[in-house]
Amino acid sequence: MRPIPSFLISRDRHLIKHVTTIAAACGHPLVHVPTLEEARMHWQTSPLVLVGSDQAANCAAAGLAARHDVIVLKRQTSRAEPVWPPAIQLGATAVIELPEATGWLLDRFTRANGHTSAAPILGFVGGSGGVGASQLALTAATIYADGGKRAVLVDLDLQGQGADVAAGMAHVHGWRWPALAQCQGALDPQRLLSELPHRHGLHILAPDQDSPCEPSSENVAAILHAARIAASVVVVDLPRQPDVSSARAAQFCTAGVIVIPEDARAISAAQTVASKYRPHWSHVGVVQRSGAASAVRGWGNRNRVVPKSVADQLGLEQWGALPTVPKLATWLRKGTLPPLRRAGLFPGQRRAMDEVRSLCGYLLRRAETFAPVNAKLEVA
Repeated sequence: MRPIPSFLISRDRHLIKHVTTIAAACGHPLVHVPTLEEARMHWQTSPLVLVGSDQAANCAAAGLAARHDVIVLKRQTSRAEPVWPPAIQLGATAVIELPEATGWLLDRFTRANGHTSAAPILGFVGGSGGVGASQLALTAATIYADGGKRAVLVDLDLQGQGADVAAGMAHVHGWRWPALAQCQGALDPQRLLSELPHRHGLHILAPDQDSPCEPSSENVAAILHAARIAASVVVVDLPRQPDVSSARAAQFCTAGVIVIPEDARAISAAQTVASKYRPHWSHVGVVQRSGAASAVRGWGNRNRVVPKSVADQLGLEQWGALPTVPKLATWLRKGTLPPLRRAGLFPGQRRAMDEVRSLCGYLLRRAETFAPVNAKLEVA
């Protein structure tokens, strides 16, 4: 049986085109009804009712009864029609302004399709150079993919070597930032995943070393909206010096991780990074690089002792310690991390890798705990 479509009533051709494009991007069935008579026929049966601001007063005057899941839409450049009185009369749950709230509407269509939640988005940034934040981001995404999740790694640290290179996927065909530089509006979530370079459930969006490109904040927003719908988890590798685009990405993150070295002299650099990202992150913690694996296995053990001096000085929670794993870069390039407690590794190496897995699992649980932090969605 075909699903009952939602409907849009409006005569604003620009609004109609924009909304139908968003619906098509996430596979949500939507029909346009041009008249009040047709709107009345579908008013009580459609899962969602979208009312253009040009028709809101007419719908209210026609006596259409208040109902759940009515959304009133207005364009930022459209003339000012009275919106709130008819919206209240129709029982509207939201009044949104397009294109600013494109992502919100995309998520709403997706939930109506039966998807009840978006994937957590976990951001990583180094408190200083060379501390291994990019490697931890790739490691986390790889571990999540190995665990059966569809993981997307979005590389916004454009001055680095590239996440695809570190993952041994530099020659894998697929979209990189230049291919998405001109994208406008909503992206098809499933197509995004299928077009990105991928291996064993890990999908990577990285720079093209031969064609440098700086994505716009609109590009980043569209990509993260699509990625969190199609994937199980999204990991974002962020630069220490955020621009408009990376700041926009940070706003999407469920949780942010600042990776810092053991060296207390790096506190000043870490404080600078933290001050730039904290306005965008409601939930942020510190992972401190350690030289060797702890004697106590498994992050989250209440008896485990981790030095907190740097985290305390930053005024942030200590979320874990990151041991050094000498062969980790090689394993990541091959795309084959050793299984948990694999025999054949030196005891210290095995213990370090087990701790990295535990740390990444803990960080994902932190990310899953909180709702994403987004820009304002509902607009009068």
